[in-house]
Amino acid sequence: MTDTLDPFALGGRQDDAELLTLFRQWVEEERAVAKWGRENPDDEDGFNRRAAIGWERLRLVAAMPAVSAVGLAVKAYLLTWLETGGSCHDAPALSSLGDGKYLSDEIWLSLVRDLPAFVPELRPLVTEAVTLPTGAVGAA
Repeated sequence: MTDTLDPFALGGRQDDAELLTLFRQWVEEERAVAKWGRENPDDEDGFNRRAAIGWERLRLVAAMPAVSAVGLAVKAYLLTWLETGGSCHDAPALSSLGDGKYLSDEIWLSLVRDLPAFVPELRPLVTEAVTLPTGAVGAA
């Protein structure tokens, strides 16, 4: 007998496939809600009912433990999205991570810039956010 914990001893999937599926569903729902809102600007109740589906997906993601870098990347992305707001161009995408004047902006940008290495489909969602304004700390 060994004291080493076997991560596969519990059976079932030992990856973040379900978490990634929930994330993908959230992305599509955010886009659908944004489109619906543009097409029905006077129906706030309808918009809120549809948006609630996406919020429920986020709660499911929050309740699910990440077991790999993929899960952590998804959760880091979603936290960043919640803290900074979505893009007006693409609802589930990031728009801005500060003005680049503070060290925290640089760290946040660095984190977000690295996420697609673990979840490649995040690349188009972070592109706008990782472009620093000219003259900002860390800008090219």
